Amino acid sequence: MASTKLIRKAQVNKSRAKVRKDTIKRLSWQPVIKKVDIEELKATFGAKKPAKKAAPKAKKEVKEEAPAKEVKKEETTAEEKA
Repeated sequence: MASTKLIRKAQVNKSRAKVRKDTIKRLSWQPVIKKVDIEELKATFGAKKPAKKAAPKAKKEVKEEAPAKEVKKEETTAEEKA
């Protein structure tokens, strides 16, 4: 009896094995852990917080000064008309 080679079945078996191997790689993958200095990170976040608090105070001072300048301009224009 002559033996036949089942080409399609061989292709299916190889593709199944490849999919299985790729799935195992994908599920077992872990990211690379880098050495991180925690104290340095805490210092950088701590430095940013006071800077944000100081900025709104400066804006409030500018808002208070702006109306005073407008009043002075109106007085000078009234003097120029007279």
